[in-house]
Amino acid sequence: DHSSVKQIAGRAGRRNSPYPIGEVTCRDPQDLDYMTKCMSTEIKPIQKAGLLPTAAHIEHFSGALHQYGLSKDFDNLNKVLGQFSDMATLKGNYFLCRQTPMHTIAKRLNNLNLSISDKYTLCMAPLSTNSEQAMTTLLKFAQKHSVGEASGLRGNTIPKP
Repeated sequence: DHSSVKQIAGRAGRRNSPYPIGEVTCRDPQDLDYMTKCMSTEIKPIQKAGLLPTAAHIEHFSGALHQYGLSKDFDNLNKVLGQFSDMATLKGNYFLCRQTPMHTIAKRLNNLNLSISDKYTLCMAPLSTNSEQAMTTLLKFAQKHSVGEASGLRGNTIPKP
């Protein structure tokens, strides 16, 4: 992806550096043509931008729902996310990100004794909600975490290359 290459290259050599211009190259000489092509490609302006509330936003929103009696389910992350989505006002080319995967995971975590913040963090796990194995592994981890147990991965949980 040209935009990813340009983004990474744009940061090259400049972190904690007094130099305003960084340089980028390739480990393998045969990749230099691709790098040159990426750097000379004009990237189209972004047409839309996705927004994602933080755990702190959702906690604050949940607290407000409880404080003002707007919901009996202020500790049910799935319902809180739904209400947040319903009440959010987005203008222009903005939209809320990750709504479906977050709702899917939040539903599975609903009956666990976890804080809204913990549930939100688990909803941010980089997994496919279409994978039953991934969802089961996440739920097992969450169950152990909810009772204060340490959780690890058994050798047979990790797929062999």
